[in-house]
Amino acid sequence: MSTEHRPEDPLENIDEDTKRRAKEQAEEMQRRYEPGARPTVTLPGTGGTVSGTAFADLVDTGSDEVDEEGDTASGR
Repeated sequence: MSTEHRPEDPLENIDEDTKRRAKEQAEEMQRRYEPGARPTVTLPGTGGTVSGTAFADLVDTGSDEVDEEGDTASGR
């Protein structure tokens, strides 16, 4: 007689509204990084390599996160 113990699903205790909002936020983040969704710039002399290409705008994360030194994600 084998009784296998299945690990508990961490998402099991999350309500449907929270799951829906998380899914919407993930989809919005995905749209921001779709190729061509945002203008890019190429640094002269790099030939457009990944290290020489950057987004021409900033993504506003709206984050209140504070790092170990007390600085916010926005650098202020």
